[in-house]
Amino acid sequence: MVRIESIALLVSCCLFLPACNGRIYSPGQNLFTQAISPRSQWTAGGNLRDPGKAVDGDINTAAVAAVGSANATLVIDLGKVCHLNMIVVEHGLDEYGYCRELLAEISDDGEVWYQQTRAPGLRRVTNILLETQGLARYIRLRVVTPGSRDWSVAEIYIN
Repeated sequence: MVRIESIALLVSCCLFLPACNGRIYSPGQNLFTQAISPRSQWTAGGNLRDPGKAVDGDINTAAVAAVGSANATLVIDLGKVCHLNMIVVEHGLDEYGYCRELLAEISDDGEVWYQQTRAPGLRRVTNILLETQGLARYIRLRVVTPGSRDWSVAEIYIN
């Protein structure tokens, strides 16, 4: 027989798992735009031109890969370990600045990386749903197959 206390504990664990900003879900909240950790804590690196533009909050600026985009890499440090399951890449003013295939990897220390998923690039916005939810401080996005134009990352959104 299942006790009411056990059910209440299970429900509260599901609704109030700790993410970087507290609850994962709050009633009436738009989940897509909820920040994992404050964007002001994020830093970006990699081999793109001006990688910080991918996390500056301005859709009119972009980090851009070199010609061809082969092996272009963007690394985002969230500032602390966070629970995440989705990454969105907004390509900004160049809606065709996407790659054909993108690899998403996560890490909690920036040294050991775990492949999460390979995703097709999409025009204007690339959505990457991680195959398994993960705890990570670092996210690495790497171009596997370049597109017809240089890879452009205007903003990154994480859920």
